[in-house]
Amino acid sequence: MARDAKKVSTLVLEALGGESNIVSMTHCATRLRVVTESNEKVDKEQIEAIEGVNGYFYQSGQHQIILGTGFVNKVYDELKTMDVKEGGDNHKEAAQQKLSKPQQLVRALADVFIPIIPVLIATGLLMGLRGLLVNGFGMTFSDEWVVLTQVLTDTAFIFIPVLVTWSAMKKFGGTPVIGIVLGMMLVAPQLPDKWAVAFGDVEPLILTIFGFDFTVTGMQSSILPAVFMGWLAAKLEKKFRQWVPEVIDLILTPFLTLFT
Repeated sequence: MARDAKKVSTLVLEALGGESNIVSMTHCATRLRVVTESNEKVDKEQIEAIEGVNGYFYQSGQHQIILGTGFVNKVYDELKTMDVKEGGDNHKEAAQQKLSKPQQLVRALADVFIPIIPVLIATGLLMGLRGLLVNGFGMTFSDEWVVLTQVLTDTAFIFIPVLVTWSAMKKFGGTPVIGIVLGMMLVAPQLPDKWAVAFGDVEPLILTIFGFDFTVTGMQSSILPAVFMGWLAAKLEKKFRQWVPEVIDLILTPFLTLFT
C-alpha cells in the first residue's frame, strides 16, 4: 500500500515538537534532516512508530528521519506547505550550533581534512606500489627513475600545508586561492627545510625582534600550523572586507591578509 506523505508529515511534525520547535529543515536522497530548538521536545519512540518511517537517529546536531528515496521528497514538500522553516545554505550552520564546543572543533577539523584525504590515500597507494616493486619483486630503479617516483610519492606529503591552508580557507569562509598562496609561503624554498635543520644539514634563520631571537624554518609536512594559519587568514580576510572600499577590495584585501 502506498504511503500517505501528508499523514506521515503531520505525524513527524508532531513528534518533532511542532512547527515552533523547528529551526531548520532539509533533506538528502533518503533522509529528512531537522534541527530543533529543543531536543527534549522530540519524541524518538513516536517517530520510529510512524508507519512509513524506516528509521531515526540523531547525529551532528540533526534529527535524521529515514523515509526512502522519492518518498522523502514528498514528505518534505508537505512540510513546506505547513510553513516549516527550510534550512537552505544555513542548515549546516544551524546544525553545528547544536554541537558542544569540542564537537564543533572535531567537526571543523574533519571538514578541513576530508577534502584532501583522497589525494593522500592515492599518494600512499603509489608509495605502497613502489615498495612492492622494490621489496616484493626485487626491482631496481636508476637514479632518474628514483627521482620521478619520489615526485609521485612524496610531493603531497611535503607540500601538505598548501592543501591544508586551501581547505581551511574554504571551510572558514576565506578565499581558497589566498590559502594556496599562504601554504606555498610556509614551504617556500627560500626557507631552510625543517627536516634538513633537524638533521643538522643546514642552519635555521634567526630573526631578532625586540631583543628576542626567533628560529624560522619551512613548514614542510606540517599540519596543525597550516590549519591555524588558514583559520586566521580567513578571519582576517573577513574583517578587512568589512572596511576596505569595494573599488580596491580585489587588490587591497588579499595584500593585507597575506601581509598580516
